[in-house]
Amino acid sequence: MKPWMLVCLLSLAACTPPTAPPSTESPDPPSESLPACSTVRFDAEGADLNSVVFTQALNQVRATPCRCANQAYATPVAAVAWNVKLEAAALAHSQDMQRNNFFSHTGSDGSNPGQRIARAGYSAASWGENIAAGYPDMSTVIRGWLESKSGHCEAIKSASFSEIGAALVQGDASNTYRTYWTLVLARPR
Repeated sequence: MKPWMLVCLLSLAACTPPTAPPSTESPDPPSESLPACSTVRFDAEGADLNSVVFTQALNQVRATPCRCANQAYATPVAAVAWNVKLEAAALAHSQDMQRNNFFSHTGSDGSNPGQRIARAGYSAASWGENIAAGYPDMSTVIRGWLESKSGHCEAIKSASFSEIGAALVQGDASNTYRTYWTLVLARPR
């Protein structure tokens, strides 16, 4: 069964690109000459979700000039840090999807990612969520998000986010998918 993903949801604050002062450095390379972000090399082998390895992999992508399907990132983006409250929000959603055998950014109780993040005790100025199902390990799920044409790569590369949390929940014989992944990205207030 081929894994699939839904469109990343972002709050309005996350969709507004930050403004930067004019640079005196040499101009960025043309976006068409940048490699696809999905070709960035990172180390995230293994089926188990490891917060350190996962964060390092995303930060390697954020540090590399590359292009997503819908946008080029010619300059590095600041690193993100792991946050246990965002991890809790991600875990709650992955567990909900597995337990209730569905795949959506909308929780079984009708909640959206922002509501789940707030329930976990995190006060977000901006937030985003990537979900995936069926991917066997960290490397393939990250690569899948980077290859996505639906905003997943852009969420990973967004300067609007400074912290992340992620979760993997294994499916069982009653589930449509073998794995349920959630990545929550945010910036605190």
